[in-house]
Amino acid sequence: MDGILSSYMGMQAQQLQQAVSMSVLNMAMGSQSQVMEDMLANIPETVQPVPVAPGELGFNLDIYA
Repeated sequence: MDGILSSYMGMQAQQLQQAVSMSVLNMAMGSQSQVMEDMLANIPETVQPVPVAPGELGFNLDIYA
């Protein structure tokens, strides 16, 4: 009987640990999404690209798929 009670308590502890882990993960994800929303809100509407003269690094970009 003691073994059954011990395994039941172990299973309950494992379920509690999993529930707490999921709760902490959800809180962290919510926090990250709020930070990202704030960052995106602070980006100006029109971002002007920096002009690059021909021959400088970054003038030509070759992309092959």
